[in-house]
Amino acid sequence: MRIKCFAMVKDEVDIVEDWLRHTLDLFGSGNVYVLDNESTDGTESILQHYRPHIWSQSVKASVEGPAKGQLITSLMREHKDDCDLLVPLDGDEFIGLQNSWDRDAIIAEFERLDVRRYGRFKFTLNYDAITAVDEVDFPARSLNDFSVTSYEFFGETYKDFAKAFYSADSFVLSDNGNHFGESSCPDVQYTSLWLYHYSLRSLKQYEKKILNAAAYTNYWKTHRYSRHWKAAYAAHVEGRFREHYEAQLRRFRQQRRMTWPAARLRALDLDPRLPARVGQLETTAEQALD
Repeated sequence: MRIKCFAMVKDEVDIVEDWLRHTLDLFGSGNVYVLDNESTDGTESILQHYRPHIWSQSVKASVEGPAKGQLITSLMREHKDDCDLLVPLDGDEFIGLQNSWDRDAIIAEFERLDVRRYGRFKFTLNYDAITAVDEVDFPARSLNDFSVTSYEFFGETYKDFAKAFYSADSFVLSDNGNHFGESSCPDVQYTSLWLYHYSLRSLKQYEKKILNAAAYTNYWKTHRYSRHWKAAYAAHVEGRFREHYEAQLRRFRQQRRMTWPAARLRALDLDPRLPARVGQLETTAEQALD
């Protein structure tokens, strides 16, 4: 099974290196493509460090064009003849299984997918990370509480909202959020693959994310989507962003506590198949005592 992964990132310096190493470990050198939407926090420097193993390019995206979905779609179309599966992700989404980041088991699940029968595939469930207000180092390792979320349903209403990826042969287009997209084959397969989503990592990180989102949408002058971003931006303007953020945290139902993702990422820090880390190495409590 030949799999290529595509992402757009912006100001993800606190998480992008762990994301790159995890994604390269899954799909291999030469199969990861990243568009950097004018990051200003050091993200681009990390991407440059990994360029012998990934393809990356700086772009300027906005809903008024070219939008994220348009740019990702164009890149995926360029490479659809070189692979069996096209997997669009965000730079804060890590592919796993329920309670597991076991590489061989993840790859085995991809290998089981029927790319001739189905056009779209779904990450059926999400683990959404639950954070605190303060910043933490290595958030994909430090945040161990998760809310299990189905994006297919909101209340009792089916929305077809779970993140999607595609059979390369029948791929038509992706959308801005990687939720829907189009395929010339209408059949959809729900997989056992989960996404571990680190959207909220600290108050400071989330506020910057919302300001970037407001600029991306041109402050909703014509864009009518992303109402959750719009509400958060209004809270920022009105000086109640901390209150809004803490309300978002209370909304999550804590359902799982994990410690194994950190162990997996620490192992990748020293994996000889991957480039040396450009950022700092994590010091665990045990190492600090040695």
